[in-house]
Amino acid sequence: EPAIDLRRLDPAYTVRFGDGSAMSMRASLGDLQSEVAQISPRDAERIPALFAAMERQYRNARYNFIEQPFNGIGSLLRPRTLKGLAAALPMTSVYRFVARNIEDERVRQALTFQTLYLGISPHDCPSIYGMLPYVELEYGVWFPMGGMGEIAKSLVRLVRELGGDVQYGTAVQEIQVQGRRAAGVSVRHNGAAFAESVRADVVVANVDTPTAYQRLVPAHLRRKYNDSKLARMEYGCSAHLLYLGVRDLQTSFGHHEVLLSSDFDGSLEAITRTRELPRDPAMYVCIPTRTDASLAPEGHDVVYILTPVPHLGAKVDWSVEGPRLRETVLATLERRGMPGLRERIVLEREFTPADFEARYGCFNGSAFGLSPLFLQSAYFRPHARSEDVDGLYFAGAGTHPGGGVPIVLTSGRLAAETINVERRSLVGA
Repeated sequence: EPAIDLRRLDPAYTVRFGDGSAMSMRASLGDLQSEVAQISPRDAERIPALFAAMERQYRNARYNFIEQPFNGIGSLLRPRTLKGLAAALPMTSVYRFVARNIEDERVRQALTFQTLYLGISPHDCPSIYGMLPYVELEYGVWFPMGGMGEIAKSLVRLVRELGGDVQYGTAVQEIQVQGRRAAGVSVRHNGAAFAESVRADVVVANVDTPTAYQRLVPAHLRRKYNDSKLARMEYGCSAHLLYLGVRDLQTSFGHHEVLLSSDFDGSLEAITRTRELPRDPAMYVCIPTRTDASLAPEGHDVVYILTPVPHLGAKVDWSVEGPRLRETVLATLERRGMPGLRERIVLEREFTPADFEARYGCFNGSAFGLSPLFLQSAYFRPHARSEDVDGLYFAGAGTHPGGGVPIVLTSGRLAAETINVERRSLVGA
């Protein structure tokens, strides 16, 4: 019996453009061509060649970068890495990579907006990430029945099967360091008056690396961090989230919907460069009850809305702007396909960049971690192994290879492999 019941979605999602037209991202190349042909017949003819180029980017990224550890200068100078770097077209953006083949601006947007999964504009993102639509087409967009939490639950089951333990409601107060070596962590359980010391030969931190150095390591290392290159790296945008329980939802929307604004480039400019709230925001809408009705009572739906916004480096007062943005988002949804939404809401939860920072330790409230700029990718990204503390390792969106659920899981595997290799070396010595 599989650990997770995954269902492939077709279409993976529908992109709705500011002019009212739409394009569904289908599960086969032929069906996708048919979708593009309804918007731009000339571009439809070019789809096979474009996706062949995306496949080359994917194979280069996966085998030469994503699944390779980068823990020293030697890893950067591997011949296959240097060859892959040249093939990656690092100075070309995702937008320019797609625009070489595609003329219609709507189709360009539908095949480049995916860089927002990484918190970066397609105009700034290195072209190797142009592979994202190919990955969605070739390997599919899947939904775990029971919700995304089922992935976490399956990992917990695996940890326990392997003899590990998972403790909930337990905050790490400090990473303990003796000399140059990690010696354990200080933790505080819910309601406990005092912190408890947990000894360990190896410590893995999956919070953002800057957060670990700002809050968790001893004071002298925090001072060193404040003067480091890591403190000055560029972080991706963040997100405003609304989780809604809706009664008698009126909409033709499917499981995943992407609503791009009339001035999509202006929205990108606002959230990633000028760092202000966009006037006409783009948004992603998920209605998981379209696939798994058990997630809500009969006659109700779960509606999740993500709006890309600047991280906390922007001068946005979320106590003021949060309610305003909520009204903008709900009014936009009512206008573009969910009539009467506000009067049908029976449950609501809101998250802002401030929540990402306070609740999850996301540096600067960025929901996506470090931007995948050329000089912040692969070797140039924080490594799995700490350069300052022996026995301290990192995993998560802020380390190599980057953000996104599959990629973050890969970062955990690379950290584990690095630990195993280095511990075998220590034992052998």
